[in-house]
Amino acid sequence: MSALAAVLSFGRDDAAARADRLLALQSARAPDGPERWSQGPVALGLGRLGQVALAVRRSPRGDIDACLAWDGRIDNRDTLMAALPTATDPAMSDQDLAARCKTHVLART
Repeated sequence: MSALAAVLSFGRDDAAARADRLLALQSARAPDGPERWSQGPVALGLGRLGQVALAVRRSPRGDIDACLAWDGRIDNRDTLMAALPTATDPAMSDQDLAARCKTHVLART
């Protein structure tokens, strides 16, 4: 299991710094080091363990469309890739595929 951190700061202090502190406390679960994404009052962090990494997708405007800190796997890759028009690379990571699912669902609503 990897280390996970999620912070939503309501003006008390910097979300990125708080996520860094949470990841530091879980460093034993992150032999490959931490990775953090933050934007404004939101920060997500993942203590990397092997192949696990943050998936960050940018919209055509350049802003963050989806960020996913997830230590998991997708078992129905072929089904999901067939349903997602933007999922064309069979070597795409599970994290990237899951982030594309979120983007696809929101685009249809």
